[in-house]
Amino acid sequence: MEAIRISVVLPAVGTSVAAARRFVARHLIEAGAAELNEAAILLTSEIVTNAILHAGGECEVIVGVEAGQVRVEVHDPTRCPPVLRTPGPTDECGRGLPLVAAIAHRWGSEPLAGDGKTVWFELSREES
Repeated sequence: MEAIRISVVLPAVGTSVAAARRFVARHLIEAGAAELNEAAILLTSEIVTNAILHAGGECEVIVGVEAGQVRVEVHDPTRCPPVLRTPGPTDECGRGLPLVAAIAHRWGSEPLAGDGKTVWFELSREES
């Protein structure tokens, strides 16, 4: 598996979610980590959607692949941390982070210097 770290900045529009999925999938294939694509694409969709809906500005998606591990980070302009909720059966929102927590090897959020935060997740070949 080839080590990579690459990023793209996306506007706060709905089409950016699909663009983020394509970006992650392409770079995982190029790095030899295609077997992690399905999980990585799903989790990327969730955290980019949250960035667009709740942060209200452009976001940066960063893909890192090294030694059997994939790390996807999404930087957005708000310092408000994500909130892991337990949605009710009829709730239309609130299922994204529980999916991230259930599928990712690890995940979290960190404030950025200045404004903004990073929400990230990691997947390992052992977890796929």
